[in-house]
Amino acid sequence: MSTPQERLFALALYHMRQQLSHKFGACTDGDLGVSLAANLAYALHNNALDVLEGRAFDIEQALERIEGIDRLLGTRDCRQLAEQIRTDLAAQKPDTL
Repeated sequence: MSTPQERLFALALYHMRQQLSHKFGACTDGDLGVSLAANLAYALHNNALDVLEGRAFDIEQALERIEGIDRLLGTRDCRQLAEQIRTDLAAQKPDTL
């Protein structure tokens, strides 16, 4: 079962995915920030559902999907985010990654 805080973030992420669905894919209108947000929400929305339904998910697979956004958009932002998450998780639970 997820905590109220986890549910809040999962619901917010899932809502963002729904609201930004028309911006998913390559950036064609010049608004790179919106494209990054849309693709990030899309990459993680199934994991948000996992959290809401009390299921575990593979963090490394989620991080690989995040990194894939950079290949789509030609950026490095998501790789940096994935590295930051890995560093944070390793500091909290050194034996999980």
